[in-house]
Amino acid sequence: MDDQVPAAVPAPVFERECVPVLVGGSVVPGRFAVGGADVVMGPAGTVVIVEAGDAPAGSGVWNAEEVRLVGPAPAPVTERLVGAPWGVGGGELPIHIAVRAGGGVLYLGTARVSRAGTSDGVLTDCALRLEAPLNRELLDRVRPPLPSGRLPDLEWLGEVNGDRAAALERFVTGWYPLADAAGSPVSASPPSGSASRLPGGPRQLYRLTETLRLVPLRPFWRGAPTRFYVAPGLVVHVTSEDGEAFDAWAGAAHRSALAPPADLPVDWNRFDG
Repeated sequence: MDDQVPAAVPAPVFERECVPVLVGGSVVPGRFAVGGADVVMGPAGTVVIVEAGDAPAGSGVWNAEEVRLVGPAPAPVTERLVGAPWGVGGGELPIHIAVRAGGGVLYLGTARVSRAGTSDGVLTDCALRLEAPLNRELLDRVRPPLPSGRLPDLEWLGEVNGDRAAALERFVTGWYPLADAAGSPVSASPPSGSASRLPGGPRQLYRLTETLRLVPLRPFWRGAPTRFYVAPGLVVHVTSEDGEAFDAWAGAAHRSALAPPADLPVDWNRFDG
């Protein structure tokens, strides 16, 4: 789906005209709510409609390749998506993904179940992998960037080669604040992560780390030395077994901290920014 900029269909039109075609209009489809998403099922397919936004604890678009459903899901949805018993009979019919944005609905294409969690036969969470990844413009429409607020600072770095216990405490309390300035509890989003294999040695590594600060510690694990690089709200560790290819992983306190790596020419295995 290169150059994808689909037009939003008015929500009533999508419900009245598009959904019956996608699920099969010969019978009245079943409609179920799963963690803020609507799942509409018919004899010809399934439509999953999520809300635009970035709510890690609820159903929605997670990244350019994945939509998540957060259960528990009703039994018919569990059976349709993962089969009954688990893993038997699910996935034969197409799964269509759509997103409500304002008064319209954006159709994102089809997806398949890539991961599913169950408890006592009930679907608790489900990752739906899009057949065609979203480009950045479309991703920003269906998962609008949230303001970052105040990202954790790097003052703890000054203690790393002095009082390391104090450095660790300052890092942890900055990364996971318990309350805001008014004393209200903060519900922190789980850190977003990414992983990559970086062929091309020092050149790709330099592009990834040139704007970051190296944590002044000896490389961790002699067999495959690992170094840590940081920026406000971002930690990157880079490991190499041969000094020529590198594995990189990034964790962020907020998605906004992953914005700079998103623009790098790196072939990420997974990128949640």
